[in-house]
Amino acid sequence: FVLCNLGLVVEAEAPARGALAGADALGDDALRAQALALEATVDFALGRGISEARLARALTLEIADVRTSSVLRPSLVGALLHLWTGRLDESRLLLGGLCDRHAERGEEHELGWACYALVWLECWSGNLPSATRAMDEAFEQLEQLRTRNGRALALAARAQVAAWGGREEDARRS
Repeated sequence: FVLCNLGLVVEAEAPARGALAGADALGDDALRAQALALEATVDFALGRGISEARLARALTLEIADVRTSSVLRPSLVGALLHLWTGRLDESRLLLGGLCDRHAERGEEHELGWACYALVWLECWSGNLPSATRAMDEAFEQLEQLRTRNGRALALAARAQVAAWGGREEDARRS
């Protein structure tokens, strides 16, 4: 995933395939689900669209109680892929479940990320009241992290809702 974020998407393909091979060799479904989600992300970034079978398998194998990085959680990956391809109802279903689980378990970091994605979703859906509620939750959770990244994402969520609401000055300030 780091390679994708660095713009080295082609270079990310072999390690993603290797992660799946390793998870298969270990017979670990939780790792297999994460590796499949990673492969789906890389495939999408390479312009191949969503690998429906791979994503469905990742979601089926996902073990909600397994702690993992948000970017490897199949539910979040699926929600983002659906969001980016305009499948907003499918994205909303996955994000809603994620937000609920993270809130129940007190996973503030993961909850902040899921709420941040929910801000995108609700803005793109044209539902500014829901986007504002998601932004408030995201802002609170991300600010509690007391990190530069958390602060940046919190302000980005605030700016996005302000921009979609036509409040240019508030968006620029955030």
